[in-house]
Amino acid sequence: MRLNIGVNIKRLRCEKNITQEQLAKILNISSAAVSKWEHGDTYPDIAMIFPIAHFFNVSTDDLMGYNADHVSTEIDAIIKQYKGKIIKGKFTEARALISQVRKDYPNDYRIMHHYMWDIASGCADNNASILIKHNAEFSEICECILDGCNDEHIRLEAMTMKSKLLHAIGETEKALDILSDFPSWYQTAGQKSEQLFAKDTNEFRRQLRLNLYELASFAANKMIKVYWYTEERSIQERTSRAEEFGDTLTQLRQKPGNEALCLIEYSAFAELASKLTFSGGAIEDIARCLDKQLVAARACSELAKADDIVGEYLKKNYQTEDFLKWTLDLHFNTEQKHYVYLRENPLYLSILKKYQN
Repeated sequence: MRLNIGVNIKRLRCEKNITQEQLAKILNISSAAVSKWEHGDTYPDIAMIFPIAHFFNVSTDDLMGYNADHVSTEIDAIIKQYKGKIIKGKFTEARALISQVRKDYPNDYRIMHHYMWDIASGCADNNASILIKHNAEFSEICECILDGCNDEHIRLEAMTMKSKLLHAIGETEKALDILSDFPSWYQTAGQKSEQLFAKDTNEFRRQLRLNLYELASFAANKMIKVYWYTEERSIQERTSRAEEFGDTLTQLRQKPGNEALCLIEYSAFAELASKLTFSGGAIEDIARCLDKQLVAARACSELAKADDIVGEYLKKNYQTEDFLKWTLDLHFNTEQKHYVYLRENPLYLSILKKYQN
């Protein structure tokens, strides 16, 4: 956050029609110090802030140029920019941005939250070495959030981080004890919103479908993980079982009335393609699953044009109704090293280019 205290001191001094030398004498400092303030070379010592504000008959916030509403709007814009970079796979740029604004706005809870989870590489990862390395910093952020933040989402994420830090150092029972206080699946905002409306209303039907799309996509993702993390199976066996599940969703989606299954189909193939990518799967398998993922993405984009609720779901979760374009942009532009490497493969690249037009 840029402080405008020097500019404000000069403005207030001129309004009072006094010189730098006169102000310096009043404050019992050198005129050179006043000059440096007004040129932005230095800031007044913190002990000088109140006397200066008192002399000019302004608040300390006004003296420093602090406007809470303006700062909040500025932070909202920064977070939107940060999330946009994450969605587009610009992870290096996103980290550079959030690390810088962490310095600019060290006391903002939203910035703390995004900074901490960016360094930790997200909620799903449990890299003990990273968590242990940043244990002191993350613990301090968590305590700061839990002591003063009123945003329940940010507070819950701070508790999540505390549990991860405990698990990383072998205190798993304490970690689970923290998580046991979390709300159940039935206490989510979506579920409670659905229960708010009478069953024969459009509001109920809308929320029911939004909940269905979110939970079913989540379940498809979990189902792929069940197949993938089955013990004593080769990558090829895992791929075959998981792909069969995705193909079943595709077949169901192609029947009249089941068009929205494309959202769940997409989730399944996206997770399978990701698992293959990060586990050293064969390029033929990765390309084939990517192809099926993009088929589902195209179906989602087409359905969003005709179905407002599907469009609403996509906008909420991906900031666009053109899901195919979003998926292609992600794969073409992400800086993640596995995908950078894949883009050098002619087969993989041909699959992406097939859906560009």
